[in-house]
Parts: sequence; C-alpha cells; structure tokens
Amino acid sequence: MSEENKQPELPEIQLDENENPDLVKEVELDNELKQWFIDYVGRKSEPEDGVVTVGMVVQIFAQEFPEFLAVVAEENWIRGYRQGIADSEEGVRQAFEQAGVDPRDVFPSQESASVQEPPSEEE
Repeated sequence: MSEENKQPELPEIQLDENENPDLVKEVELDNELKQWFIDYVGRKSEPEDGVVTVGMVVQIFAQEFPEFLAVVAEENWIRGYRQGIADSEEGVRQAFEQAGVDPRDVFPSQESASVQEPPSEEE
C-alpha cells in the first residue's frame, strides 16, 4: 500500500462495558463530606471487610437520592453526546483534508449558507 493511502492505526482497547474498575476503589476520606457520607454508607451497607467502595456509594445514592443521580447522568449523557458529535465532525473534516478535499466545499458554514426566513404575518 502506498504511503499516501495508508490508513492510520487506531489503538485497540478491550473494555467490558458492564465493568468499571473505579467502582471497586476504596473511597479516600479527604474531606468532611466524604467522611460523613462514607460513615453513612458503611452503616447502611455493612461491608464485611469494613471497606466502603465507590460502587457502594453509587448504590446508596441510587436508593436514597435517585434524583441527584438522574441529574448527574443526564448531564453526563448530554455532554457525551455533544462530544461525540464534535469528534465525528472533526473526523469527517480530517478525512476530507486527507483526501485533498476542502471540507468547506462539501459542508458550507452556517454563515455562508443561505437560510430563508419564514414570511412575516404582514405579508
């Protein structure tokens, strides 16, 4: 394959979408809120080894304060969706540039696109 037609190599990462290694991490007690909440989670979940993990905190939040988690999840989803769109647009732009095509020829900017305004009620 010629050098100019060579496809970039993407890293291969094996992830299990059902497992998050951060969920099993022990929570560090580095502020007053964490100390209070970890004590609360520990009393509620009673772990055999006495270690409160991030996963236990999430479970207690889901049981005790689901509206908080819903807002965090929604915001995270919206930000992820926006980032995905931005990444996709950037990938398309780079693909056009690599192919020697000016992306502005294919996708005119909002400013240069002629947008017809709806007729006013007076017309």
